[in-house]
Amino acid sequence: VLPRALGDELVLAVAGTAADSDRVTLGLEGGELVLRVLDAGGDHPASAFREAGELRYPLAQGARSPGLPLETWSHLLVDVRGNRPDQMTLLVNGLVHGVRALGSTRLTSGLSADAGSLTVE
Repeated sequence: VLPRALGDELVLAVAGTAADSDRVTLGLEGGELVLRVLDAGGDHPASAFREAGELRYPLAQGARSPGLPLETWSHLLVDVRGNRPDQMTLLVNGLVHGVRALGSTRLTSGLSADAGSLTVE
């Protein structure tokens, strides 16, 4: 890809012809590269819960800032096997560093053998 501006833009959209296939989009959204997978079964109409998985990678805001640089060719690798964070992969120039998986819970410290609770982000 060759991002040219910080505006929202769709890079890739994939959906199968069967009603039970996931829908995958990759695009620039709100200053980030977003890989989004919508569940094939869809959302329950009586619930506000949205069945989707996302991976996000920031766009560089300047020449020296981290993230996907503007006006520079970058290689993206996308692997989607479902809409859970552990079923999705986004590599930017061969690296996963900087890619955030939404919906994952992470420990804030190591876990001891006698711990009675978990402290998470």
